[in-house]
Amino acid sequence: MWWCLMVACGTAEPPAPSVDADLAAEVAQTWCKLHKGAEASCAAEGATAKADAHAATFEVWVDRTEEKLGIYTVDARVELSVDGTAHPALTTPLRAYGGSRDEAVKRGLHEWAVVYGAALVDWTLASPERAALAALDKEHGATPRAVSGKEVYRGYTLVRGTEGRVDHAALLGVIGEDLSALGPGVHGLSVEILQEAGNATRTCTLDGESSGPLCRSAARYAWPGGAGTQIRQYWVVE
Repeated sequence: MWWCLMVACGTAEPPAPSVDADLAAEVAQTWCKLHKGAEASCAAEGATAKADAHAATFEVWVDRTEEKLGIYTVDARVELSVDGTAHPALTTPLRAYGGSRDEAVKRGLHEWAVVYGAALVDWTLASPERAALAALDKEHGATPRAVSGKEVYRGYTLVRGTEGRVDHAALLGVIGEDLSALGPGVHGLSVEILQEAGNATRTCTLDGESSGPLCRSAARYAWPGGAGTQIRQYWVVE
């Protein structure tokens, strides 16, 4: 018994990632809601959303679920296939928390939709008006649509803890070298900033993998806000 308490019971392996078909179906429904905002038709059937231009299929991998002190948390990844072609570079996170699973998933789906989904929908639509983003952000027109010869589709900027706004033209100018260095094909880039007293924590990804160079570039931009500010930004670039 004491051996279990000291060794075995304290070193249990975390559960392996698992596919959540129900959550994938909810992502597909959310995808169609973004199409509605973009004034484009879409119908969801299971984990597949069929629009006029393309059919998008989703697979959601849940890496962690936890219920602690009345708070339910889920960390998951959304994988996207378009017309049968998988796009691993466009795998995006779905993070959810709330007082129940339903509350957590509702919140997580909303944040996934605005931060990541809008950019992905505009990319699949090849929308010159960035219609999905336009339905969420009235000032979307201030964002350059091409940088370093590449089309840029951005998601909604999630900002908490400040009334300040991100200057998207200036930000893309700062990370322009990172964009010009990208190879052919489609890429996903994200920057998340958490500002604490005297310190800023940056989490950056390129094609779903951690990217130090992108974070170093993002550090040159004067992000708004102070302690307690959180900012999340995502781009699809092709």
